[in-house]
Amino acid sequence: MSILLKDAVRLMSPNDTYSLYSRLHERLSKLVSQKKLIEAEILSIDNDGEDDPYMCANGKRECIYNKPDIERDLYSGKNIRNLDKIMEKYGVEGVYKVNGRNTWKVSQSNRNKLAQALTLFMPFERSENQTLQMFIVSNLKGGSGKSTLASNLAAALATQTMNSYRIGLIDLDPQGSATDIYLPYLDDDALSVGDLLLEEFELDDNETFESVCRDAFLEVNIPNVKVLPARTADARYDFYSKMKGLESQEKGVVYHSHDQLMRIVEAVKDDFDIILFDTPPQLNEAAFAAHFVATSSIIPMRSEQNDRDSTIKYMEQLKSLYRSMVSAGHKGYNSIHLIQMALSTQSKTEMTIATEIDTLTSGNSLTHFLSSEAIKRCSTLFKNIFELSPSEFAKKDTDTNKAQYGSREMLMKAQDNVKTIALEIEREVLKVWEYQEDQAEKQRG
Repeated sequence: MSILLKDAVRLMSPNDTYSLYSRLHERLSKLVSQKKLIEAEILSIDNDGEDDPYMCANGKRECIYNKPDIERDLYSGKNIRNLDKIMEKYGVEGVYKVNGRNTWKVSQSNRNKLAQALTLFMPFERSENQTLQMFIVSNLKGGSGKSTLASNLAAALATQTMNSYRIGLIDLDPQGSATDIYLPYLDDDALSVGDLLLEEFELDDNETFESVCRDAFLEVNIPNVKVLPARTADARYDFYSKMKGLESQEKGVVYHSHDQLMRIVEAVKDDFDIILFDTPPQLNEAAFAAHFVATSSIIPMRSEQNDRDSTIKYMEQLKSLYRSMVSAGHKGYNSIHLIQMALSTQSKTEMTIATEIDTLTSGNSLTHFLSSEAIKRCSTLFKNIFELSPSEFAKKDTDTNKAQYGSREMLMKAQDNVKTIALEIEREVLKVWEYQEDQAEKQRG
């Protein structure tokens, strides 16, 4: 009779196995830490040891534009000879005299101020009838591009649309990919979304749950974006929520895992116009809660056979999940969209799959999120593509005389692509708000 599998000899003991896991974790963590240190060193070198007026609360700099960047961004690339005078007229800083010549260092905040003066980026204030719009970015397939989409889309919605929106990004994935991009130097004392879901904090004098939630959304180096970070320990919410469900069942009361997330968004609903939920590649309790709380859904997928098939299975699960959501009182979504991620226009196979999906899903597909070396290079530096202007991206290394990251054109193509997607989302949001105003008008009439 053969040996039982559970009794079979293994090459490593449990202690050896644990030790190897620990060593691998330590080495990979060291690699990530080194990359963060390199990025911090680059910032300090660029700053030349002086106080950096462009440094933000998250330890990263605002995007800095030069004159050609501003001309391309706001004037369709036209050479505006008196641009410095125009900026002076509107009280926009960023032009400095050095040895009698103009030096251009226009921060993202000042770029936004100029854009508003030119009526290209209008101030926006929601009416009492227009509700907070929340988009869940979700797919069970790992590597589908959820965090890449959520982190870049948040920046685009805050800076590249027709109106100036307040954007919140809630990172519900304990892996924290979106958190790493926006908050690579996260303070140990900062509260995570898991801390809020579990209410693992003590209220100080004059503090409320609502004020703690509002303070937990952290400012970053993209104006009008705030991020509620994730930590690996947030995975505990899944176990906590299931135990609460069992306890409630024994007591004969109803418990919904989405109630606590709803409390959080209710606390901050007047601080934001749009919230994005970045989710883990699994339908855990936090992901279920986000599906319930969200007002719209975005499903990213790659144009590959395995990803397509996995997405089909995910959507089959969503149908079953949605029945549970309806039973719990869900009111329906405003929109559901598919978006094909990292699409290579050079791949005939990917383009064929993309065309098939677009044809079958017609009005429910967003513009393709194209494969981009600029996005990959920014990601390795814990950046989204709107943290750098084209001139910064193409800035030459003093030793090699080569661009540090790539060409201006490489970044501009990626930024234009994501901007198009953001404008499509903006149109969806404006359509909802217009409908809400119409309904309010009918009720008054």
